[in-house]
Amino acid sequence: RSLLNPCVPQTSMLVLRRSLLVLLCAIVFGLTLVPPGSTILYAYWSNLFPPAMALKIIDLESGGTNFFAIRAAVQLGVFDVLAKVKEGMQVQKVAEVIGASVRGTKALLEYLTVLSLVWSKCTKNECVYGLRASAQKHLVNRGDADDLTGLFVLGDETFFTQIVQAKEAIIRGGSSPLYSNDRMQEKNGANEAKMWESFAKSTIGMSIGPATKLATFATSFFNTTTPITVLDVAAGSGVYGAEIAHTFPQAKMYALDQANVIPYTSKFLNDSGLLKRYDFFTGSAFDIDLPSHKFDLILVSHFIHHFNFDTNAFLIKRFAHALSPNGIIIFQEFVVADAPTFNVFQHHPKTIQFDFVMLLSTEQGRVYSIPDFDQLFLTTNLTRAGLLALTPGPSTLVAARHSAS
Repeated sequence: RSLLNPCVPQTSMLVLRRSLLVLLCAIVFGLTLVPPGSTILYAYWSNLFPPAMALKIIDLESGGTNFFAIRAAVQLGVFDVLAKVKEGMQVQKVAEVIGASVRGTKALLEYLTVLSLVWSKCTKNECVYGLRASAQKHLVNRGDADDLTGLFVLGDETFFTQIVQAKEAIIRGGSSPLYSNDRMQEKNGANEAKMWESFAKSTIGMSIGPATKLATFATSFFNTTTPITVLDVAAGSGVYGAEIAHTFPQAKMYALDQANVIPYTSKFLNDSGLLKRYDFFTGSAFDIDLPSHKFDLILVSHFIHHFNFDTNAFLIKRFAHALSPNGIIIFQEFVVADAPTFNVFQHHPKTIQFDFVMLLSTEQGRVYSIPDFDQLFLTTNLTRAGLLALTPGPSTLVAARHSAS
């Protein structure tokens, strides 16, 4: 009664209530008279709950199942086992080798087939399973192999914990200091977490393409025969600096990273025949003693997204102090656009997803926009000198130099 106008006369009120009751009964009675297989009933419920919409939600929710299925396969060594037999392997044999039930192994292999990571060939009596190229490339453990991106993401316990703690990270606005990649609260950004060792050796393959584009971008600022001095900040695998070294054969190279990562950087550079051209700064970018005005080119790849604006202003000020008067800093980052004048940098889906990953894995990290970079440069007496979107990937190169006095 409270939903109806109290000024309506009681007679009208009674008529209205009875009319609503009759209408409701008619709808319910009418639906019960429709045969179960009727297209009328299907059409009615389809309008309320469209099948395509429901399937989309189910598909999105299945993403979590995909992760755990692949993770289980990595942990059990399924991909390693299948990689040894080109002609495929029967379920019973796979189950025996990995020490699992036939039922569980069969369900897992069929799920991996749906994900196009495993192929299957079936006869009347049996099926055999083998690896597709993507799994062969990224999910097989080859010891010291360079391209283990999938194994890093799926095998790292810290990453797994961060995902499980997603609700808490959303409420908090960032990762718990106990699980964060940046360790800002605990160690002011200086940490030698073991995950960075895995990251250094597992991201070589995926970095080569962007590294080539970065080196080409650098040639717009320096002649390739110029004997420039280069610093690679948070060098990791060493791929980005190595490509610069190949492009600028007269360059003197320096790499900066923490003590537990430098051995992996050195290994890659040695394998690439570049180690003799390098010197190393071992420690944290936050407090290591960098020489003043020394470097003509400073590379900062996928680093600042771990920190908040003020922390990055502090870091960039340190890099600017180490930059030569005519030097260039090149940042490689996932960049979002938040102003119409920068619509060339449309939101790449992976960039939006990566921002969420930063929420889960860092205390205050995030992706940055071009205006954000400009503001950071203003606080450190730098000015933007160039941009290059590394399409079709999500990264963007942002170059800066000292502001004119």
